[in-house]
Amino acid sequence: MASEWGHNSLAPGQAAGWFFSRPAQRGFLPVISVRPTSPDFTPGAGWSYVGVGDLGLEGISFPQFLHLGVSTLWSSLSPDGNENVYYLLVINDGNQTVEYAFVEADL
Repeated sequence: MASEWGHNSLAPGQAAGWFFSRPAQRGFLPVISVRPTSPDFTPGAGWSYVGVGDLGLEGISFPQFLHLGVSTLWSSLSPDGNENVYYLLVINDGNQTVEYAFVEADL
């Protein structure tokens, strides 16, 4: 069963980087995604690719829908090997503030 948590907002043209730490467990995989909680009135909203070079992150692009771009979840093991740290980037490529929440299910 998935759970939804957090209430966040992002201004036009802004990005937010998030990280989540979990105890290191063999075979554990969190599925974390982002759900918009506000409508998008930006003209031309639909599937496209957003590049984030203007944010200083050259060479990264990923699909977006309704001008809320969300990166693939990536992870690393903590230096002591006790935790997995998961990273996620959220970008607002629209012309209005976007509100969103996290949705998580663990496999």
